[in-house]
Amino acid sequence: MGEITASFNGLILLENKLKRGRLVVMNPVTRKLTELPLGTLSQPHQESYGFALSYSTSEYKVVHLFHDELRYINCEILNVGTRTWRPVNGPSFGLISWFGYKPVSAMGALHWVPHINDNDYIVSLHLENEKNAPNRHLELEGFVWRRLDKAALHHTGCILDMVPLFSMRTTEEMVFKRDEDGSLYAYDFQLQVMRKIDMETPLSDCYLPHVNSLVSWCPKDSSEDGNY
Repeated sequence: MGEITASFNGLILLENKLKRGRLVVMNPVTRKLTELPLGTLSQPHQESYGFALSYSTSEYKVVHLFHDELRYINCEILNVGTRTWRPVNGPSFGLISWFGYKPVSAMGALHWVPHINDNDYIVSLHLENEKNAPNRHLELEGFVWRRLDKAALHHTGCILDMVPLFSMRTTEEMVFKRDEDGSLYAYDFQLQVMRKIDMETPLSDCYLPHVNSLVSWCPKDSSEDGNY
């Protein structure tokens, strides 16, 4: 197996090093895994994968953003249970210039930090209908941009060189990494408090949330065992 691309709810999305462009979904607890059908091939630095759950349908989805030859960003979404890719309108040209940060799953959506520096908005894709956004957001062909309120960040004591890494469903927290020194901070949405995470082990370049679970990606009426 190759690099872990994303994780959600105890499931792990990772590369298949033996087959270019192939992905595998795995539950480490049950040892169940399935190879996903091939999507659009792209260069690693020109694509981004997100993995999350649609709560209204209980379907696990893989979102694939990638640059085409003209540098436009295309999008395709795979329903893991039905094993089908389908195209979805991508974000407008120029909205995302860099795929260096992995998307964060939070509040029913996947969120991308769009640029290397000077980010005053984030780009979000809502998984419930893959199109509609709350009224306070500007809808852009299925994707929305949300402007970051820097004054509010200062008020909560946040440091502006932080990058979101992942959200914790069990505690309603989002974990950030500070660019300056790599230290980690957790923001509690309910309490609106930011706290530094004390680490006893050396800091790493890659962090992913994980919880042991027995969940499966297969539809309840499916007899597929998901092994290969």
